[in-house]
Amino acid sequence: MILSRPSPEISPLDEARARIAAAAVVLCDVDGCLVESEAPCLGAVDFVARIGERLRLVTNNSTDLATTLSARLAAIGLYVPADRIFLAGERAVDHVARHHPGAAAMILASPAIRSRAEELGLRPTRTRPDVVLLCNDPSFDATRLQRLVTAAHHGVPIVVANPDRWRPDRLGRPLIETGALLAALRAAAPRANVTVVGKPEPILFRAALAGVDPGNAVMIGDNRETDLVGAEAIGIAAVQIGRGRLAVGTDLGALSRS
Repeated sequence: MILSRPSPEISPLDEARARIAAAAVVLCDVDGCLVESEAPCLGAVDFVARIGERLRLVTNNSTDLATTLSARLAAIGLYVPADRIFLAGERAVDHVARHHPGAAAMILASPAIRSRAEELGLRPTRTRPDVVLLCNDPSFDATRLQRLVTAAHHGVPIVVANPDRWRPDRLGRPLIETGALLAALRAAAPRANVTVVGKPEPILFRAALAGVDPGNAVMIGDNRETDLVGAEAIGIAAVQIGRGRLAVGTDLGALSRS
C-alpha cells in the first residue's frame, strides 16, 4: 500500500504525524535527532519505544559499527538492535572490500572501522595504497592530510563515508565531521577520484528499506542537505525537525504530542 497524500488543510506538523503513523518503515537520523552530546534529545526515548520495530536508524556516523552504536544508545535508554542500524562508515568499509578485495588500503578512520576493514581482508598501509577509505578519523592531522592528498594526486580512488562537514552538539555548536576532511582534500586536490557512500547518496536509504517500497516509508532528519534531499530523491517522504527554518518541530517529542 502506497501512502496517500495528506489533506492540504492540515498543518505541516499534523501531516508529519499522519505520515509517521501510516508508514511501514520509519527511518531516522541519529545525531541532532536522537542524540546530542552523548545524551538523548528531548522526546527521543519515548519516540524509539513508540515506533518499535518499524524504526530504522540511518546515520552518516563513520566512527561506530552498528554493534557499538547500538550498545552506546542502549546505555542512554535508546534501545535499537544492531540489525536496524545503518551507518555510513560501516557501509563505506563494505563498499571498499567489495570493489577492491584484498587491496592495500589507506584507512583514515576510528579503531573500530580499521578493525572491520582488516576483518574484511583489506591490508592497511600508509604509503602507496590501492584505495583510500576516509571516515571521521579522530587522529587526523596534517601528516595524514598530506598522505591523503598525495594518494589522490596519483589517481588513487578515495571512498568517503559521508559529506557532512559538521554535526551539532547540545548547544548547536559545530563538531568537525568527515566532510570537513573531504573539503580539505578537494582544496588541495580538486580532481581527486572521490566516491561518497553516505547520505544524501541512496545506498543507506535503500539498505534500510530492505525491500519496502519508498512510498511506504518516512525519513526524519535535521539536515536538509543530507537527510531530506537524499530521502526525497528516491521517493521517501521526509520530515525535518530541529533548528532549521522549515522544521515542523524542534524535537522528536513534537511528533508525539497531540
